[in-house]
This record gives sequence, C-alpha cells and structure tokens, in this order.
Amino acid sequence: MKCIVLKKRSIIIVLSIIVTASIVMTLFSLLDAKPVMSAAYNMPITGIKTDDKQVALSINVYENTDIDSILELLGDTKATFFVSEAFDNLRGVKVSQIASLGHDVGILEDNMRGKTRKEINDRLAERVERLSFLAGKPCDLIRFNNNGFDSGCIDAVFSLGLYPVQWSTDDSVGSYSQGDIILVSEENKAGEFIKKLTADGFRIETVDGIILKRNYTIDSGGEQRLLITE
Repeated sequence: MKCIVLKKRSIIIVLSIIVTASIVMTLFSLLDAKPVMSAAYNMPITGIKTDDKQVALSINVYENTDIDSILELLGDTKATFFVSEAFDNLRGVKVSQIASLGHDVGILEDNMRGKTRKEINDRLAERVERLSFLAGKPCDLIRFNNNGFDSGCIDAVFSLGLYPVQWSTDDSVGSYSQGDIILVSEENKAGEFIKKLTADGFRIETVDGIILKRNYTIDSGGEQRLLITE
C-alpha cells in the first residue's frame, strides 16, 4: 500500500481552493433564485423608499486609501466598503479585516460601458470570486467608478443576481432623507459626520442592511420600492 504525504503548504493551498469554491458556489446557488423585481427602469440602486429613519454609509476604496484611519473613525458604526481591484490585489489582508469587523464588502469596478455580456459576466465572476474569498462570505454588491456603466451593463448585473449600487447623495450635503445611500468622500471627517447623522435621529446601516433583495421595483432615479403584489 502506498502512502501519499502532503506538505503543510500543499494542504493549505488545497483547503484554500476548496473554501473559495464553496463560497462562490454558495453565492451563485443563491443567485439562481433571481430577485423578483420590476424592470421598468434599468438603473442601479441609489436609495430605498422607506418609512424608517435610516441611511446607509458607503465608502469607495482605492489603492492608497487609509483604511486603518477610516476604521478607527467609524468605531462601532458599520459601513459598506466598495473595493477596487488595485486595493484587493495589493492589500487583500485589509479586505479580510474589514469584513471581520462586521462591515460589508462590495466590488468597485471600472468603466464597463459598451462591454459585451460575456465580457461583463467573466469580469464580475472573477471579482466576485476574489472578494468573496477575502471576505469569507459571498459578496453581491457592485459599484461602478465614475458612473462607468450603461443599461446593458446594469441588465447583465441584475441577470447574474447581483446588485448594482451607486448613491443618492454624499457627505457634503447638509440634510439627508430616510433611505439615502450616502457616499462618504471625506473619510477623515467620518467621525464627525456619523455624530451629525445620529444627532439628527438617523439609524446608520450598511447598504446590505437596507436594500431590498426580492419583490421590488426601481424608479427612474434609482430608488428601490417594495413591489406590491396581489
């Protein structure tokens, strides 16, 4: 009888591959149950119509973003970090740290206007696999940098069961509405901004914590609304 001896490094690599495959298979098995939505407007989600006084914070993460400082300023407040490819390639351990602290992780993608459906599908599958592995959980939120999308791109994202998310306003505005998805662009003032929102009576959530994933419609401005069915 022959015995096969595996080195520790080989075992770790094999286990990593198995874990990654498991995460991605779980995600896309969930995505097979396509979200029930109205296709009246092929728009990314920018906010949600709600009676609850809640907003979601989102942060775009680039190669040189000072993540440690942002995490410290956020404190116990949870946000959604949309991560660029340059950041997750160079600082993947930080993506894992963000997720381990209870924040959402989403994909920040470059311009995909005019891409074919296959190009979009292949690209997003690659990014989803990478980020889901780093985060240790399925990642299904997509944001396009500098509004680099068209209707065909948004249709492809929804068809995959993923959720394209932009924002309705940013932290430079003086007042906010319930259901807003807010872009935090002045990260060094995140602590002060959170205090202002809290003082105004808002509950702060992640994007995943407020958006609808079934039975919704999206209006011409990107606002999600519950789809009333008989």
